[in-house]
Amino acid sequence: MARIKLCLICWALLAGTPGCDTAASIESETGPGRWPAARPSVTVKRVPLGTAAELVRDDGGPPEWVFVSPDCRHLAYVERHRDAVRLIFDGVVLGEYESVDSLHFSPDSLRVAFQAAVGAGTAIVVDGRPGKVYDRVPAGLNFRRTVFSPDSEHVAYVAIRPNGFGRQFVVCDGKEGRPYSLIYSPSFSPDSQRLAYAARRGKGAVAVVDSVEHDTGQRYGFPVFSPDSKEVVWLASHEDKVQVMVDGRAMQGYDDIREVMFSPNSKRLAYAARRGDKWLVVTDGVEGEEFDECGRLCFSQDSQRLAYRAARGAEMMMVVDGVAGPGFTDVRQPVFSPDSGGLAYVARRREKRIIVVDGTESQPYDPPPSEGDPESRDDRLVFLYQIHFSADSRRVGYAARRGNSEFVVVDRVEGPAYDAIMTCGPLFSPDSKRVAYAARRGDRWHVVVDGVQGPPHRYILGCGSGGIQFTPDSKHYAYVAEGDDAWCVVVDGKEVGSYDKSSSRASGASLVFSPGGKHYAYVVSSTIGPSAVVVDGERIAVDGRMVTGACLAFSGPRSLYGLFRNGSSFYHFEVEIAP
Repeated sequence: MARIKLCLICWALLAGTPGCDTAASIESETGPGRWPAARPSVTVKRVPLGTAAELVRDDGGPPEWVFVSPDCRHLAYVERHRDAVRLIFDGVVLGEYESVDSLHFSPDSLRVAFQAAVGAGTAIVVDGRPGKVYDRVPAGLNFRRTVFSPDSEHVAYVAIRPNGFGRQFVVCDGKEGRPYSLIYSPSFSPDSQRLAYAARRGKGAVAVVDSVEHDTGQRYGFPVFSPDSKEVVWLASHEDKVQVMVDGRAMQGYDDIREVMFSPNSKRLAYAARRGDKWLVVTDGVEGEEFDECGRLCFSQDSQRLAYRAARGAEMMMVVDGVAGPGFTDVRQPVFSPDSGGLAYVARRREKRIIVVDGTESQPYDPPPSEGDPESRDDRLVFLYQIHFSADSRRVGYAARRGNSEFVVVDRVEGPAYDAIMTCGPLFSPDSKRVAYAARRGDRWHVVVDGVQGPPHRYILGCGSGGIQFTPDSKHYAYVAEGDDAWCVVVDGKEVGSYDKSSSRASGASLVFSPGGKHYAYVVSSTIGPSAVVVDGERIAVDGRMVTGACLAFSGPRSLYGLFRNGSSFYHFEVEIAP
């Protein structure tokens, strides 16, 4: 049996213990006081994507080799066929080989590439067409073996020529580059028109940009493109000095350089440099103040501002726009507001936590109880003091702790005290007017929206996918929760569906709103009967269950889709909601 390895696409499944306090099997839960008020009229379409004779699994057993595209619209799987394996993409056979490895979808999800064993060598198969056969394609953490360009039009990978004494070269769209002893990280420019990588030849290293070599001395000069793709930088080491090279032009040399980065608009360049035992930040060729240590550079979204951490003696400080702030025991990564006008960061003064917003310090807070004690660490608590700006940049919020109580602070006003605040709270609505978070009092969790505490639950997913979500128009919110006996989905503080945890599960990873915010949908997985897609409270039976790694998604204001499987048969599930 051929030994086969494959890079798996991960999916965050709903974890932990299940259940809401009342279990019920429902067909519809709409009506007065519900949103939407009317029962939806839907058209359902199922498009077969193939039936696997025998799905290939990892050498050690599960998981099966089933892959979902980034947009959750396309499916690939590997099945055994006679004495070989073959890869099926959206129901179409893309070839039969001794073994396959390293499947990659293109960014637009319409193309697929993988490595296949052909005789004594290997080939990269793109869209079902095998390339030239080589000895092997290198593996390891330092390699991105097959990469698509951002526009999905080009493909590049690293190969070894047969009888080439292990020499490596990059193949881009079938064209071979020069051979090297070792090649690292081929990457395309953001506009997909350029290709660059770092390589070693003998005892020296080079940066290869658009097929042109640039000597980098003894240091690997990993090329980095500007966001507009017009410039590329890399590091070079000559005569005991390290230099930033900008399109081949050498900048001033230093004893060490790190964190080279372009601004979002590509017009500015910054990096941290060491001269002797002192560090400084160079911005647009101008040196900043010297410190014992500095780093974690961060440009604002408008590219006009730069912030970074610095140390002088035992004190840490935030340097913003070239001006060093007050000294603390420690400071964390700076956070700019979306409009770039605001800046906030978390600081520590001895054992107390302080939030600094636009230079103004908050009251001192206490550290999370799990800090410094891995045995008592609670993942729901480790996100205290994460700073959140609203979309309009006018509001800022975070979760904090004092004594044995935790609370949310929004616009410098402390909310009510709870035993714990969950994960990423607080969450601002898209219009920046509303605030939501999950909090625990005793052994029950509540969702608090606009200061109003919701019903108690045994557990609540946090924020984002499957957790607390606002509709795009900010008028409604929803989340998945667990009671003692059932899972439930809550919309605007009211249960719209409750499912016995012994036989079903409301999949929080699939809870979605339509782009205009007029509809919601989620998946209910059943262990004893048909699973279902629930749209606006209306239950639509489905055969089997959602494919692991897939998601439920709206493709338009009234169009919904997902990938499902019934045993080893796969299909694309589509729902159209009538106006």
